[in-house]
Amino acid sequence: MSRVVAGKIFWARPCPRPPIPKTRPRGAKADGLRYEKLVAKAIPEAKHGPWYEFQDINGRGYCQPDLVVVQREGVLVLECKLSNYFEGLQQIERLYKPVLFAAYKRPVYGIVVVKSLRSDIPARIICASLDGARDLLKLTPTGVPVVHWLGRFRAPLSLQEALERKFA
Repeated sequence: MSRVVAGKIFWARPCPRPPIPKTRPRGAKADGLRYEKLVAKAIPEAKHGPWYEFQDINGRGYCQPDLVVVQREGVLVLECKLSNYFEGLQQIERLYKPVLFAAYKRPVYGIVVVKSLRSDIPARIICASLDGARDLLKLTPTGVPVVHWLGRFRAPLSLQEALERKFA
């Protein structure tokens, strides 16, 4: 992860794709993007890959969370990783949560979705479904659960239903 929020965010907003050169991903990066697209397809109510522009004490910055669901009650950001939960956690906590809070002025909740579980992920935060992640967020709203997703959610629960239950 290269960019993190430094100090206070002065402003943040959704934006079109910034003038950053596009490259063709290869290897693990390409595998990760394919996995991200599968997760996005399984959660159609989420915005896939939206861009945000923000300014902090280091100047103007851009970020692109994998999936974002904006609702009146709050914002949910999902970061998809093949196995590195801790990288996704850092991105959510140090970049996406502050930027999305500044952009929408609503609570921001994060979930990391992983394809492969590593032994260093605490068992207490591992969920098999979005429904399980929702329950965990109810208990610890500042935590970031991890959903182990192999290509199909076990419980057919839409993210919309999960958010409605969370905020009920």
